[in-house]
Amino acid sequence: MYLIGLTGNIATGKSTVCDILTQLGARVIDADLVAHAVLRRGSPAWRQLVQAFGYDILQYDGTVDRRKLGALVFDDAEKLQTLEQLTHPAVGTELALMIRDALDEPDADTAILVVEAVKLYESGIHEFMDALWVVTAPRAEQKRRLMQDRGMSQAEAEARLNAQPALKEKLERAAVTIDNGGSIETLRVQVMRAFVEINPAQTRDKNALLQKWLRLAPAPPAIEAASAASEPVETPAPPQAIEPTPATSESVETPASPLAVEAAPATSELVETSSAPPPAVEAASAASEPLETSPAPIAREPEWSVRRARPADARMLSELLARIEGRDEPIGREEMLERFGKFGYWLAYTDDQPIALAAWQAENLAAIVRELWAENDAYAARAFPPLLAAIQAEANALTCEVVALVVPARAAPLAAIAAQTAGYASSDVAQLHKLWRSVIEPLLTDNATLYTKQLREIVTKPI
Repeated sequence: MYLIGLTGNIATGKSTVCDILTQLGARVIDADLVAHAVLRRGSPAWRQLVQAFGYDILQYDGTVDRRKLGALVFDDAEKLQTLEQLTHPAVGTELALMIRDALDEPDADTAILVVEAVKLYESGIHEFMDALWVVTAPRAEQKRRLMQDRGMSQAEAEARLNAQPALKEKLERAAVTIDNGGSIETLRVQVMRAFVEINPAQTRDKNALLQKWLRLAPAPPAIEAASAASEPVETPAPPQAIEPTPATSESVETPASPLAVEAAPATSELVETSSAPPPAVEAASAASEPLETSPAPIAREPEWSVRRARPADARMLSELLARIEGRDEPIGREEMLERFGKFGYWLAYTDDQPIALAAWQAENLAAIVRELWAENDAYAARAFPPLLAAIQAEANALTCEVVALVVPARAAPLAAIAAQTAGYASSDVAQLHKLWRSVIEPLLTDNATLYTKQLREIVTKPI
């Protein structure tokens, strides 16, 4: 895979260049949209940001107000440095996850991936690119775009331009420089000329990128096969794969949730067994019976887990949500990243395949579940309680007072299963607190059943 790092100062037209590259067949990752997703409500980066700058940087629904945050750090170098120290590692990790997923695609050998980032150099991501492209534009044109396209005053535009880093270092390292001070036709010609010169075969090893941003250790050397003289007990096949350990069996007997939440230990995975323990499998000896007569291993249920979706899951989610919503094509990249900024997605997995989903948002002290999906009703009954428990935990962190299930009509039967298994009650919207009602009522469709669960005491002010 050929990686292009595309950067440039404010209002130089980087997005326009990316649109042209997309039309030419390249894939584009917008680091700014990734940053939106990284700073979603309740995320680790969001919590660090609130701790550093206070709740004043949030909008009433708990999302980061980027204008307030920008104004706060704009004239304060120390605060700007704090902001970058908190966000750059998180964005870099998510970018690395997306690049790792792209490397697993069937056409990875010939693919061209563009990472668009204003802070490409400052974050250190540029070190791992195969080529660096810099987009420039005359200062007067940048100023015009800021005032016309972004609604800035002349003074605001001048201040933003004066705060931009010098382009000298970026231009010195650039393999391609794009001048976007003219017409769109001139720009297109420049981009096409640079694009046809790309040789995807001349790429750098991406392991260094993954090792740095994902904190991965280098792959260990291959282990040689054991010799014929090796003792049978030293073979790498562990008996635990067939017979559950006593600790695992004990975890089954507890009434805890059957799904392991993200990063749970392996021993918390569900393994359903019969009342009688399975027969032990002993190491083979010279006098043992033929393998064909050995007892058949008892099948174990696939591993289950629950975790929050990450921006690196965007491609998988775009296909899954398109399927759920009855679309013919996967959801587009930009729309998917916008959804990540608006909704929190939680997924239940088995055998690395998603089998249930819940999406939610927060507004006016109410956490609203806007989508529910499961492969079948049995999965729904088992997956929805831990999915909703995870959402309730995040809602509590945002001081939400209630969780409401407000889903499309197609998901109404699933909402009934979720309510029954997770302890939600049927509610009359007219009886809800006025703050909750103001955001929940407009989302209800005709004859829709509303289910709610109150999390804490009612207050009188929205956050």
